[in-house]
Amino acid sequence: MNIDRILIVGKLVSPVELRLTNKGTHAANLIIENRRHYRGLDGSRNLVISNLPINVYGSPAQHAHAYLKVGDSVLIEGHHRAEERPNGGLQVNIVADFIDYENNPRGKEASNG
Repeated sequence: MNIDRILIVGKLVSPVELRLTNKGTHAANLIIENRRHYRGLDGSRNLVISNLPINVYGSPAQHAHAYLKVGDSVLIEGHHRAEERPNGGLQVNIVADFIDYENNPRGKEASNG
């Protein structure tokens, strides 16, 4: 059995970029800042900040563009997609299947309605 689910909670750090694919599907690119705290071996508290690119397709992409603003907190549920690079190697992308607009009730209504 293979399970490919990713859950990410973070804040949007740049405006949502909306575009059309060659097939006419809406696509959006989000960058989510994720903060993770952990204790080091010496007991010190450490923070790792990651900016994660997220791809969104279809009507969720349109809703993200319409309702998400920089600084909004979101929960992303999705999966990964690995693509071969022209010069060799793999690039792993995160594709959102669901976006929870945590602190934006207008966005929640639009995406669920």
